[in-house]
Amino acid sequence: MNIKPIYNERDVRRLRELYHACERNRRGSKTLGVDESSYATIVLPEILDKLPESFRLTITRGACGSDFLHWTMKDILEALLDEIELLEALESSTMNTSKQ
Repeated sequence: MNIKPIYNERDVRRLRELYHACERNRRGSKTLGVDESSYATIVLPEILDKLPESFRLTITRGACGSDFLHWTMKDILEALLDEIELLEALESSTMNTSKQ
């Protein structure tokens, strides 16, 4: 994937872009009939490497008992989306509080 690493864990826009790029690639591969397990071992570490270290720790800590080293694309995308949505909610509540 030709996406630059994200260094700021609060850069929700870039995190969202990464999520959408990963989701597009996943859907495209599925459409072409490519088995997810054949590319997940290569793509998953690359996705994790693009994330800020603290963000990686947060999503892997929340793995709910599953071994993040054996995540599927679906697993990492769900964890990524959950954390992005939390950051967006925090950003939204912070903006609303500062307007009052």
